[in-house]
Amino acid sequence: MQYFNYNGKFYKEGTPIAEPGNRGLRYGDGLFETIKMVNGELILGKEHFNRLWHGLSLLQFKIPQLFYASKTAARNVCVGKKK
Repeated sequence: MQYFNYNGKFYKEGTPIAEPGNRGLRYGDGLFETIKMVNGELILGKEHFNRLWHGLSLLQFKIPQLFYASKTAARNVCVGKKK
């Protein structure tokens, strides 16, 4: 079973979470990053997260504090943990 993280909370794949005020739905903008993990380590993780922060800044997204724990969240999703 696959999970995703949305605003610091884990959901099962296929769970609808979109809200009417969702910026991506309202304006069609968004950003994602795909990161490979091998043996619990993110491959080129620093570079991926630097690119992610840069893209968020260019799009003038507000970066929630919880994003700074993204490496931990990414690892947890990959190993199937929900916390």
